[in-house]
Amino acid sequence: MPAVRNKALGKKEYYHNDISVSADKSAWIMKIPTSNSWYFRMWIKEENRQFRKSLRTRDQDEAMRLGMEEHHNIIGMTKSGKKLFGMFFRNAAEEWLELQKERKETGRITKERLSTLKTQIKRHIIPYVETHMVKNDVKNSQNWGKNVRVGSLKYNDFYDFAQYRRKKNPEVEDVTIRNEHTTIGSLIKWCYRKNLTSFETCTFEEIRINEVKRRDTFTIEEWEKLYKFLRKWRKESPEYRTVNNNMMPSKKKDFMRDLILLNGNNLMRIGEIRQLKWGMVKNIKRGKYFYTQYDLPAHITKNRKARQFVARGGEYLNRIKTYSNYLEKDDFVFCDNETGKQITKTDVYKMWWDIMEQVDIDKFKPSGEERKLTLYSLRHFAITCRLMAGVHHYEIAKDAGTSVTQIEKHYEHLDMKKLMNNLSKDFKIDNEGNVVRYVRKG
Repeated sequence: MPAVRNKALGKKEYYHNDISVSADKSAWIMKIPTSNSWYFRMWIKEENRQFRKSLRTRDQDEAMRLGMEEHHNIIGMTKSGKKLFGMFFRNAAEEWLELQKERKETGRITKERLSTLKTQIKRHIIPYVETHMVKNDVKNSQNWGKNVRVGSLKYNDFYDFAQYRRKKNPEVEDVTIRNEHTTIGSLIKWCYRKNLTSFETCTFEEIRINEVKRRDTFTIEEWEKLYKFLRKWRKESPEYRTVNNNMMPSKKKDFMRDLILLNGNNLMRIGEIRQLKWGMVKNIKRGKYFYTQYDLPAHITKNRKARQFVARGGEYLNRIKTYSNYLEKDDFVFCDNETGKQITKTDVYKMWWDIMEQVDIDKFKPSGEERKLTLYSLRHFAITCRLMAGVHHYEIAKDAGTSVTQIEKHYEHLDMKKLMNNLSKDFKIDNEGNVVRYVRKG
């Protein structure tokens, strides 16, 4: 078989059985000596490159149909300004993350939100594109892997993402997958604006969350066990060794103890309380109890809205002032006592799980029901106490920085009469729903 010269490339290519599939003879199907399948090739003058792809068929009629389809798709992309040889998906995703980093620096999203986006992109979305899709699209497998380009994606390529996540982690929640779908959608819209894709939206598996997940919170008895254990935990050796064999200086334990106690009273999110500064708090004494007025700026809140509220727990802030080296208005309340930097998320979670491993609380399956007590459960406990005290949903939502709808959805399962009876046995609460005193029996 004689060699056929590819004039566009100016070199010999050993194609044979060349058949044009376009009127202008810019696109061809052909065979090569090393394969029995038909191939498609087309010179993309806008990018000065030749595109070649295996059609994965030995049937000539089917190859012609697929070739004409490929030619039509490429012409559509080039006319709309899209690039066939565009950016690698991994690079596009990383560039999009850089844009989110800039949004964080200008206060459009929080540091925690940026961290979530990085996790979604790097741990789940990129691996899905680079590893899972090649297994499920053998026909076009040469387009996938680490060199997959954004321009080769199709609008329905992410439809199986939900199943991929469930197989990878059977415990993943539908709400988590739905949030990741949102991130994929935002990334694809950005790619479309950059002329990297020919489509603006993706199709996803429909996820309906019919039953809102209940918030896992402490019972009154568990809260008592927790704060009693903190006394013992804090008094252990200065060079405290966690269950993970990491050394933890005692001062960090002091900050952690008061963070837990304060968070169980003030309804704040853990991300907000870690960013709390002395200039944002003002203690008020009412009777024998200390209350705190909080003035949270928009840039530290999850919903990017400033809020003011009053809560109990001022005595814990007073105690922090006795051992913290950083008390100026711009200093973090919960900090590294040597550097003044805010207490790290790693330290907080490391100490939290160390505490939960040791405290006598069945945190996973009480009464046969699945649950998991986390740092966020402290916020839920504070909200629950206010609900038990009969505080209006609107007031709770305003103080917690959330919506009335969210309060009703996540806490409507509470049996108020039963909880109030249990509460009145051992605890005394004020009109705002704060636990103010444990009544010891005998």
